[in-house]
Amino acid sequence: MEPKTPSYKYSFRLNEEQNIRFNRMLSDAGQEHNRSRFIVKRVFAERFEVLKRDPTNE
Repeated sequence: MEPKTPSYKYSFRLNEEQNIRFNRMLSDAGQEHNRSRFIVKRVFAERFEVLKRDPTNE
């Protein structure tokens, strides 16, 4: 059994304008399903790629 890695949880509040912007950024990045990973990548300026699939080309 592997030892557990420490994990830390943070929370924050957004006003209405910030929430709209945040949701737009999530949507543009295709990360609506994984907010935590999106936030970590943004906070630590990690590179992430947005891959958009065109269903009309399938």
